[in-house]
Amino acid sequence: MKIHHVGIASTHLNTALESLMLAQSAIIEEVYDELQGNVLYFIRQTQETSIIELVIPFRSNSTVSNFARKNGTALHHIGFSTPSLILSTDKHKLLKGHFLLKEYEINVDCFGGRVKTAFIYANGMLIEYIENA
Repeated sequence: MKIHHVGIASTHLNTALESLMLAQSAIIEEVYDELQGNVLYFIRQTQETSIIELVIPFRSNSTVSNFARKNGTALHHIGFSTPSLILSTDKHKLLKGHFLLKEYEINVDCFGGRVKTAFIYANGMLIEYIENA
């Protein structure tokens, strides 16, 4: 399985950029995720194929607002590329302590356009699977 991206949550963009020693000019795309209540900032460093996703809540009830308030700027999830969300998520159903949190679609140009995603809780860790739609 190939790592697609790492998701880092924070209460403020500048705090996250400073923690990672990145400039705002490193952001290649910004997506307002109305469904989740977050702004997603995508960064690809010059020689890397993986992407850093900064997840910043814009609503107090967003999917990461409590996590960011509690943990500050911290690793939130690891994203993996998958040819099939169904096959990837079905494997987790057989494992104790693993369950599907949410599936949805979103348009992210740097991910290749429209993608399907699934978030899995796996024994205290969050995994996101990405499938191009």
